Amino acid sequence: MANNLTNYGQEVALFDDQNRPSGTVLNLGGVAQQAKKLKLMLNTAVPAKDGTGFTEVANGNGYTTGGIALTSTNFTLSLDGGNIKVVIDTQTWTAAGGAILNIDGVFLTDGDDNVLAWWERTTATTLADGDDLVADGLYIKLS
Repeated sequence: MANNLTNYGQEVALFDDQNRPSGTVLNLGGVAQQAKKLKLMLNTAVPAKDGTGFTEVANGNGYTTGGIALTSTNFTLSLDGGNIKVVIDTQTWTAAGGAILNIDGVFLTDGDDNVLAWWERTTATTLADGDDLVADGLYIKLS
């Protein structure tokens, strides 16, 4: 037996707008309301769907442990092929005073550091002093 979320089910999961009157603009909720931090993931991390295995890049050289703080204003929503998705605004980290080593991706956490989502790079990267890492086009879509 096949199963999936309906578009309305996706709205509730991503935006928690089950009480929204028909035809009104979606308000962010759900995942976007819970997300509080975007963190750099170390290449030794072994991320798992149960939220375990995430290792954050060490503090220093322009990276602050705990990542970039996010609020609901950092998210936008749209339809993509009939599916609803939430997009995180572009975020940038800059190496300063030395390199930021072995970055393998980013992960999104709530206020209690529970992992909500993650994005892995194809290969790990190191930022040399003065280099930027731009997280651009990160999104969550249920389909």
